[in-house]
Amino acid sequence: MHLNDDTLAKVAAADAVEKWTTSDWRCYAYVHLEVSEMIEAMRGKGDEPPADEIADVMIALLTLVNMKNIPMGDIEAAFDKKLDGIIGNADPQTSVHISRRTFLKTIADAIRK
Repeated sequence: MHLNDDTLAKVAAADAVEKWTTSDWRCYAYVHLEVSEMIEAMRGKGDEPPADEIADVMIALLTLVNMKNIPMGDIEAAFDKKLDGIIGNADPQTSVHISRRTFLKTIADAIRK
């Protein structure tokens, strides 16, 4: 799976069939339902394996993205910014967080060995 315009088009086609976005509350309830089912699957309960429920959550979230016309580029930028903030800006001497450069160098060094 690649999160791109083709993926969003497939999600829009599924929404056209299922009518998840006939209203804001219906779409929000759909997201809530799928997250709840995913949590139950992760706890070993429910009828579906966790991977199926995670896929349902992703479909629900992408349905919401389509409904609200949120550009994927904005989501990707926010995603990268948040991850960079987690792993990239803390002092490695006083924190478990390391810089992105240090992280990538560590991986590259390990691969070379």
